[in-house]
Amino acid sequence: MNLKRFTVREEYFGSLIYDLEKKDYIPFDEEATLIFKKTAEGQALSDIYSKYLSNKSEQNFKTFINLCKSIGLLNDNDVFDGVFINRQNIDEKQKCLSAPLKVHLQVTNECPLKCRHCSQSSREPRENELTFEQISHLISELSEIGTKEICFSGGDPFCREDFINIVNIAVRRGLSVSISCSGLFVSRAIAKKIAELDIKQIKVSFDGSSEKSYDYFRGKGTYRRAIRGIKTIREMFKCKLVLHSVIMKPNIGELLSLFRAIQKLEADEWTIDFFRQIGSASTHKNFALQPEDINLVRRTVKKFSETSEMKIKIPSLPEISSKISIYSNFGCPAGNIYCYINSSGFVKPCGFMSDSTFAGNIKNDSLQNIWLNSKLFSDMRASLGVDKCRNCGFYKSCRGGCRARATEIGKNIEVNDPFCFIATSEEK
Repeated sequence: MNLKRFTVREEYFGSLIYDLEKKDYIPFDEEATLIFKKTAEGQALSDIYSKYLSNKSEQNFKTFINLCKSIGLLNDNDVFDGVFINRQNIDEKQKCLSAPLKVHLQVTNECPLKCRHCSQSSREPRENELTFEQISHLISELSEIGTKEICFSGGDPFCREDFINIVNIAVRRGLSVSISCSGLFVSRAIAKKIAELDIKQIKVSFDGSSEKSYDYFRGKGTYRRAIRGIKTIREMFKCKLVLHSVIMKPNIGELLSLFRAIQKLEADEWTIDFFRQIGSASTHKNFALQPEDINLVRRTVKKFSETSEMKIKIPSLPEISSKISIYSNFGCPAGNIYCYINSSGFVKPCGFMSDSTFAGNIKNDSLQNIWLNSKLFSDMRASLGVDKCRNCGFYKSCRGGCRARATEIGKNIEVNDPFCFIATSEEK
């Protein structure tokens, strides 16, 4: 399939252009979007400027055009050569994206491991898990609505027999594919087949820096298998390798040794999350961290980042950032930028929200209709949040932090994140 490098999705603020080569979205305002549309229709840049943008500086216009040429958005003939997604009829008052930027798809709930901190209540395949045909239909819809990124997870996705075929069809439809797994079930034979495809990222769980620690969390013999799987991925895949650690009471003292072990495994990135009292993990409430523990992790990781070339991220924490979100309402990216679909087809904002918190099912409705019109997503986007958040200097980037954690600990989706560093530390 001959795929265009750029795909344009018109949005309430202008557009999002996905660069398949760089595997990233680029936001543009309405004026930039107009330029791309008019050049694609055959209009000359000089005509576009005189008819629509003459109130703007000609020098700024030329600077923008040169920038677009430098990154390939306009070709040598001054034409945008990409694909435009048909714009949906969206209530402009919603100010929400026309479709998610990324979908996290649980291809199976199956996983032979019995991890103490697992967020799933069961490790068995769910009843009526999505068929290959149903997943193929979803992938086709994502391509059509401009959702260009998909992350396959489980359980462990490698436990699904047709997983290679699922990855293959997603890549052929022009989606950027990420895989989240334990690493224990990545044989060299399977790795060889998937490594031939253009994968964006593989994320592997890694919660213990030693055999004793790792096996305590995941079971006897799992550490050596995980190390073997990670080394196979590092050797055979050209994509980014991310190692992911869940920090909890039993391993918070291992931060330095985890950091060193992950460096030794040649990971490109280390991501950190925190123990959540959901699923099977709810039987180990003593693993839960306190706000002061979170701030200790934050400070420690900051020191690591100052001396390491490896990227280190804590995605779920409210952050200090100069970036402004492309959505305007209260709440984290869940339900605003991405969503989660479990292996039975039920859609919810993220995988950490309650199993009873569903917006719909892709077996009997389109994902885009669920995204735009379900009561759950609409209610979340209508949330005003709390004054403490709205009046905070970091609100434009933070938006109140993790909603799953707010409901888990605070029992209210409209409260601020309980792990907010401003509310829980002296870093004010």
